Amino acid sequence: GELGLDRVMRTGDDEGQLVGSPDGVHVGVFMKDSREVVFYDPWTGNSDWRIKTKDRVDRMRVGLGSMAVTIRGERKKFKLIDLDTVETSYLVRRALTAYRKWQAQGVLAVQGWGTQIGQAMTEPVASDQVPFFSASYAAAFTDPGIAPYNFFYGPSYSDGCRGLLEWAKSDWTQRQGAAVPKYVHMGDNHPYPNAPKKACETYAKELGFVVLPAIVFSLVPEDFTRQCEMLARSKADYTFLARLVAFGPAAEIAGAHH
Repeated sequence: GELGLDRVMRTGDDEGQLVGSPDGVHVGVFMKDSREVVFYDPWTGNSDWRIKTKDRVDRMRVGLGSMAVTIRGERKKFKLIDLDTVETSYLVRRALTAYRKWQAQGVLAVQGWGTQIGQAMTEPVASDQVPFFSASYAAAFTDPGIAPYNFFYGPSYSDGCRGLLEWAKSDWTQRQGAAVPKYVHMGDNHPYPNAPKKACETYAKELGFVVLPAIVFSLVPEDFTRQCEMLARSKADYTFLARLVAFGPAAEIAGAHH
């Protein structure tokens, strides 16, 4: 089930040996007198995955789902990961279709994206006990009673918004004294912008803000004149713009209002 060193590869002035697995999926190379093993993706040619060693690599074998490297006579074995990807375009149906396929393949973990997809995946990954690492930081995913297999790193959207409110309260007190500040949430009626809305409005009230009715604007860029006029009429002192990125609806509104 394993291939030996089947041919020589030359990179610059260094001579290396290339190893391939029988299925043609896993390919590795180590350079003669080198202390580094490079793992290649034969489909893309990328070589980002590397093993650095203190001693010279003597031998390397790649099999189905595993790789063995011999360093100073000691054989070290590594398991390889079969990585699959799918472009969901934030569409839940694409994510669920992909997950059903991965279920049949015995998926071990999923790196997901998007609050709406994370919400849709919460029940199936919990049922299958498959860790789902998300690029959505919705606070609902931090509750082990609701989402025991959803994970993300960093503060949740809600905690981030609470932190901004604490800064706003301090800023207001220093500039305006005893007057009461006004706060408004702006974002689309969508799981992503709505994720921190309730928590942030509740905390704003606790800090003494007057919470104004939320102003809805689309996730898709369009003419936001009406929303800017609503914001001006509201006389809000602090606004939380859900989806504030360098280029996008929130950035356009921020620039226009400023």
